[in-house]
Amino acid sequence: MNVKKSGLFARVMRAIRDTEELTTPLVIKEGTESIIQLEQYKEELANNPSEALAKKVKLIDLGNKGEAQVLFELKNAFLPLHILHDIQIVHNELTAQIDFVVLTRKFILLVEVKNYFGNIVVNAKDEFLRCVYQGNRLVFQEGFYSPLRQVERQAEVLSGYLIAQGLIDKLPVRYVVVFSNNKTILDTTAASEMVQQQVMRTDGLVSYIKQALTDKSPVYLLDNHMMEISAAIKAAHNVVPVEQKVNVEPINDQTLAQAIKAWRLATATAQGKKAFQIFSNKTLDDLLDKKPCTRNELFEVYGLGEAKVALYGEELLQIMRRYN
Repeated sequence: MNVKKSGLFARVMRAIRDTEELTTPLVIKEGTESIIQLEQYKEELANNPSEALAKKVKLIDLGNKGEAQVLFELKNAFLPLHILHDIQIVHNELTAQIDFVVLTRKFILLVEVKNYFGNIVVNAKDEFLRCVYQGNRLVFQEGFYSPLRQVERQAEVLSGYLIAQGLIDKLPVRYVVVFSNNKTILDTTAASEMVQQQVMRTDGLVSYIKQALTDKSPVYLLDNHMMEISAAIKAAHNVVPVEQKVNVEPINDQTLAQAIKAWRLATATAQGKKAFQIFSNKTLDDLLDKKPCTRNELFEVYGLGEAKVALYGEELLQIMRRYN
């Protein structure tokens, strides 16, 4: 229901009837889809062993373990929170795949979880680098697309949806990135103050929330209002059925190729680039061959790394689903 239609009287009555009894975290939505998906992939791997499928299982398993650590911290925060795990929201043809939505009395917090190996360094330009050492010797270093920019886009989609529904007006929407690998050393000392505040390890998340709750906010939510917002987010969750992710029907390659080429050209034109700068024809051929249906499967496509998946992944998956 669009709250805008409920009128001023309904809002006043809701405020009168509302309470402030919640004192501990409440899980509104569990992230069960990826767990089910992992079990199905494991069963498929047992029946039809392959290197590609084994890699897929490992990636999903690592992601699930990282998010499980974050969920444990949130559940044991001893704060009045609503927790929604693994949410996909579509608004104005934009899709946001969100690891965690945490609703507090003063703000909404989006949490992007990264379970990376190696050391993570954010330099003075706020660029993210992953470094791997053997002893004191650097043996591997690569940059990757800013996960802060990734979760910022998610926040824009979610806040746009909630505003359109009349559920929030002045309620702040914050976002952070959490690196969940306990062995990872996170170095943000050279980064901007904003990055230092918004990028953290798992054990720093609850402290961040507690500190943020001491800040002034134009809104203070009571229990019923919190539940109204959380219920709307859960109801808007756009589930891609697991069976569609695992068992994919054949796609008409010619139609799909035309759709991807048209999207690539439009994207390149909008950015003032050539089409091949979005991705090469070799990547296009591999997309048609592998037909990825999940974000993890995109990483198996030639030429699609962390940066390009973060930039274009959701749009590519939407094209795949549309022509599936």
